[in-house]
Amino acid sequence: MMFPFAVATDAVNINWLAFDRITVFFLLCSITFLMLFLTMAIFTTAKILNHYIPSIHFQYSIVTTVILTFIFCIFIPNWSELEEIFRWSSLWNLYVFFTTPLLLLFLGLRTKKKGEKSFD
Repeated sequence: MMFPFAVATDAVNINWLAFDRITVFFLLCSITFLMLFLTMAIFTTAKILNHYIPSIHFQYSIVTTVILTFIFCIFIPNWSELEEIFRWSSLWNLYVFFTTPLLLLFLGLRTKKKGEKSFD
């Protein structure tokens, strides 16, 4: 099944107007959330890029981020390749999920052991 929600939406045949509006409301909320999420992801990526390369103007870094993302998306040939990209990404997310807290714990214990001034 390629797009399960679209198939489920098409398969349900309810003639009641109230339930039809709920489905439209859900789709509208989902699209709004997706647009806000993408906007925040692009803004955050551009801010990070602008922090490490301050010579680039912020608006140019946003445009560059959007263009590079669009070019990357153009080169995804089919849905199975996208699932493979998500699989690779999930392995990286799992690594970061466990490594980051352990690294922060190690750095905090090392700082406390050396007697350096903490942020308390």
